[in-house]
Amino acid sequence: RERDGPAGERKFPNFKRNQASQETFHLGVVVTLKETYGFLLSLNTGSQYFFHFSEFIGGSRSNPRMLPPELQIGVMVRFILSKNPSTGKDIGKNLCLVSENGMPQFTLAEGDKRRVGTLVKKPSDLPLPEDFGDGLVQFKVEALGGEGGGDGDKEKGENGGEKKETSTATMATAILSRRQLNEQHVHIDVNDVVSFDCYRSDKAGVCIAKEVTLKCKPHEKFDASKRELGVISALKGSFGFITCTERLADVFLHVSQFEEEDISKEDLTVGRDVAFSVMRGEESGRLQAVKITLA
Repeated sequence: RERDGPAGERKFPNFKRNQASQETFHLGVVVTLKETYGFLLSLNTGSQYFFHFSEFIGGSRSNPRMLPPELQIGVMVRFILSKNPSTGKDIGKNLCLVSENGMPQFTLAEGDKRRVGTLVKKPSDLPLPEDFGDGLVQFKVEALGGEGGGDGDKEKGENGGEKKETSTATMATAILSRRQLNEQHVHIDVNDVVSFDCYRSDKAGVCIAKEVTLKCKPHEKFDASKRELGVISALKGSFGFITCTERLADVFLHVSQFEEEDISKEDLTVGRDVAFSVMRGEESGRLQAVKITLA
C-alpha cells in the first residue's frame, strides 16, 4: 500500500528499505539483455535503468561479466539505484530474483475486479514483456477498522446501543501496459479515470492492471438528455462512425442504438444526418452515440 511521505512525497507500494544502507529497494523487470549489460523497468517509477551483469547477486556463472543463466527477459528482480559517477545517471545495483525463478504468480481476487483508479503515468509504446508496462494507475483500497485492523472501530449511537463500523482508505498503485487496454484506439493520458481488474502477487508485492477501460477524462461529463447533430461517415455491417458538428472526434455508431425500430437499409446510409446523445462505452471506453434518430 502506498503511503505519503514528508512534504507529499509519493511512496509506491513496492518500496522496501535496506536498513543498513537506508537505500530504497525497487521492484523491476528485465527488459533488455546485451553482451555484458542490460536494462531494467522499475515497477516503482515506470522508468528504465542500466545495469551490469556483475551486479547480479548469486547465480551459477564463473565469470561475473557473463550473462547469468537466471536472468532472462521478463523475470522480476529487486534492486537498488545508485548514481553512476561518470554520467551522474541512476543505474541498477545489487540485483536479486524476487522468487526462485523470478516469475511470481499473479491472482485476481473477487474484491479486486473492476477497480477504479486514476492514471498517474501514461504507458509508452515500448515493446516491453507481456503484462508488464511503464504506466502507473493509482487507486483507493478500502479496509474496515483503524490501523490495527480486526473488526473495525465501533462507535456508539446516541442511545448507547447501536454501533457502526468505520472504514479507512489507503492508496495503492498498479502497473499498466498499453497491451492491457480493452480498446487500443482509445487515447489515454495522465489524470484519466480507468476501470480494471487488479492482479496481485503477494510474494512480489506488486499489482498489475488488466482489462483496462477508460471511464472518463478530467472534467468530462455526459448528459443523456443533450442532443447533438452529425453525419454518418462510415458504415460496415451493423456498426460505423458519425462525424459530429460539435466535436473534433468521430463517435462510434451501432444500429441497435437507433430509436426507430423499423429503420430500413435505405435510410441507413453514409452521408445521412442523425441526432444522438454521446456516452462512453462501459466495455470499450470509446465515445459512442446512443438514442440515435434520423434528422
